[in-house]
Amino acid sequence: MLGMYEVIAALFCMAYLYFTATLHPAGWFCAFMSTAIYTWLFFDVNLWMESLLNIFYLVMALYGFYCWVLNQKTVDKPVQSWTMSQHLKVGVPTVLVALMIGFILNYFSLSSMTYLDSFTTCFAIVATFMLINKVIDNWIYWIVIDSLSIYMYLEKGLLVTSFLYCIYIVFALYNYFSWLKLQKVSYAY
Repeated sequence: MLGMYEVIAALFCMAYLYFTATLHPAGWFCAFMSTAIYTWLFFDVNLWMESLLNIFYLVMALYGFYCWVLNQKTVDKPVQSWTMSQHLKVGVPTVLVALMIGFILNYFSLSSMTYLDSFTTCFAIVATFMLINKVIDNWIYWIVIDSLSIYMYLEKGLLVTSFLYCIYIVFALYNYFSWLKLQKVSYAY
């Protein structure tokens, strides 16, 4: 039964990636459905930070839909890039928070793979905000996050999800280059 839900969640994830490549708001519905399922799946295998992350994703799917459909500031916003300074301003505090959460979970919970789980979760939150705000660099973050997540999910026996994350890496590369073309088009105007 667990495997069937994992496959359904993975299919919604694939649809989400397809729609975000073209900046189509239907991706946020697919994101909501997949994260609802994954929230339960990750809790079931003691990846508590991943489960918590998916609760966050539920809320972000609604927020992303709002931004891409109802908030004119985001609807009209072109694809953009961050400077190295912006990456450092966000990255350094994210590393520190991930270390702190990993430490707390390692010593005060039954959660497993606490540091890796914390790093992938904290940086996924950053990458989600980048995605919502159409920052092209989010796809590079996702490639790193997804690569680390593959190992974590394999260790937990989530084979379908591990395979899904391999596909995520391919989609992240595809989406990066798709958005790069969109960014060049927006500069042409």
